Amino acid sequence: MLRSGMDGFILHQEGKPTGFIEYMPVENAPYPIEGENLAVIMCFHWASRGDDDDGHHTVEKELLRAAVKEMKSEFEGAATLAWYHPVHFPVKVFEDVGFSEVSSQDYISLVWMSFDSKGKKPELLGPNFESDNLSEEGKLAVELGYSNRCPYSINDHEKVKDAVRELDDDRIVFRPQRIDTKEEAVEFSKYAWSWNWLFLNGEEIEHMRKSKEELKDIIEKKLEELD
Repeated sequence: MLRSGMDGFILHQEGKPTGFIEYMPVENAPYPIEGENLAVIMCFHWASRGDDDDGHHTVEKELLRAAVKEMKSEFEGAATLAWYHPVHFPVKVFEDVGFSEVSSQDYISLVWMSFDSKGKKPELLGPNFESDNLSEEGKLAVELGYSNRCPYSINDHEKVKDAVRELDDDRIVFRPQRIDTKEEAVEFSKYAWSWNWLFLNGEEIEHMRKSKEELKDIIEKKLEELD
């Protein structure tokens, strides 16, 4: 990521790292965003130590404002995919800092801030990915999107991979799809876009908060439906 132009900074408090923000040029950022001379905000987070959401977001807004100040020296604008989520990456936090919504897909929104009055709005590419259903062949397609840039996604990849390995069923067709580059983000873009997804014979499964054993149970039930 650093070789591809990622930049950012770490917030230290009392000598300890408590937050970060990272961004990179739109040409290389692993998001399905099309734009000109834009920085794409990849991720940011502050370890709130139990503060309420308002306090949490106050600090994260300062992280965003600091990044915007740095990005203005190199780019004509900034964009990212924000979520309609009350805590992590919420659309409202970006709007409070000065970003505007360009378009939306279900629970996500493409947001943008122009640093130049002539700046062009970015566009969201895709969706291009279509999940597979192998039930007529008596098989179960387990399709997993993941990214090595996100620790949560790395963990989810390991959970699903281990669940498939331990079930050891010849009817399972496991297709992990890495989403670490711009090209991969566009090729495996789905509606609504995410780099962390799981489909079982075409049905999207919420897997982030599930344990490996819970995922094994879900896969086993899908296998039973094939009989």
